[in-house]
Parts: sequence; structure tokens; C-alpha cells
Amino acid sequence: MYLFVGEVDDITLLYRVDLSTLEKKEDEYKVVSLAYREVYMEQSDNSYKIHSTKETFTDANSFFGAMRYDTFGTNTTEIEWIIDDEAYPAPKGNRYEITNGPVLYTISDIDCIEVDSGGKTGKNTTLPKDSYILLLYTDNESYVDVRVIDEKYVEESKWSVPEDRCFDLKDYSLLDYDGSCYRIEIEHGESLWDIRVNGETLDKLFEGISYSS
Repeated sequence: MYLFVGEVDDITLLYRVDLSTLEKKEDEYKVVSLAYREVYMEQSDNSYKIHSTKETFTDANSFFGAMRYDTFGTNTTEIEWIIDDEAYPAPKGNRYEITNGPVLYTISDIDCIEVDSGGKTGKNTTLPKDSYILLLYTDNESYVDVRVIDEKYVEESKWSVPEDRCFDLKDYSLLDYDGSCYRIEIEHGESLWDIRVNGETLDKLFEGISYSS
């Protein structure tokens, strides 16, 4: 049996429970929750209504699980999890889908790599300055795959500091895109938050990155 347990800071742990004893091994767990995705949001007067889909266990051999990802802001990633021969749940592959619709604005040209719909890399290219990019895929470690979207799909807002901008995706159907992408490769320094692209810190390349505590 598998048991999802909510912990502090909105972390969910997945345990495997022995049915003969109904006990779980405290040191054997995965950090994953059931997938949740916003489909669209409606605003009416001063209220918001969010329409979403949630994972349900309709297949005994797999489920879609979600994880928090903190490289280009705080985001949610999702991948199919399968049950292996030893009855342990494990991700199927390592290309996670980013599901919360994060949008960034490029303030510099960025060297990157073309990627096809299956994640196969191609030739080197350049992601142009002054582009709105939608984050789509990641391995939660070394890269992020993005696509350029039109400004009409982006809603801009301000943080408390006037010069800081953030961006929201207006049309969540853009997340269903399955075409080619730009792959931005990530470099990690000694510090957890020392994240760079092409040797540059993220604030030199992007606007709109935000983190949750």
C-alpha cells in the first residue's frame, strides 16, 4: 500500500506501507504529491474562481506525481510515476513537465539549444532578447525547456519594488504545446542559490523570477 503524508512547508512524502503490519519505514520515502493542474482562472468582481484537474488512481501501475522546483522561481513539475518490479514507485524518465505556467521576460540574448518535441537536442541557437518565454520542461537539475509566446498571452503586474515586474499566463491551453523548444542549460555554484546561465546570474538575463518561502 502507498501512503501520502503531508509535512511542514507544504511538503508531501510518499511511503510504502507493509500490509501485513500496516507500518511504514520512516527512512524509505519519496518527496512527491499527487499531480494538480490549474486549467483556467475566472475573475468576477473582487473574486477569483480557479478550475483545476487533480490526479486520481485510475491505473494500478502508474500515477502522475508533482514536485516543487526552485531553479527559475518556485514552480511545480509533474511526471508519470510507475511501480517497478520490487513494488517501489519511481519516475518514468527524467523530463518533467512544468505545470503552473511560469512566464519570464528575457533582458539579454541567451545561448541555448534547439530541442524537438521528444526532448532530443539539435543545433545551438540564440533565444532573443525582449522575449516572453513560457517554461515547459525540466530535469529538475541541469536544464529548462522553454517556448517563446506572444505578449497578448501575458499579464504584467508589479511587486512592491517599482522596478520589479512579474508575469502571469493568461491562457493555460498554451501548456499543452508539444512542439520544439529552446533548451537553457543551468550551471550550479557552491551555494544553493548560485544558479547561472552561460556564466551569468539569472537577474542579468531574466525578469519575473519569484520564489515562495
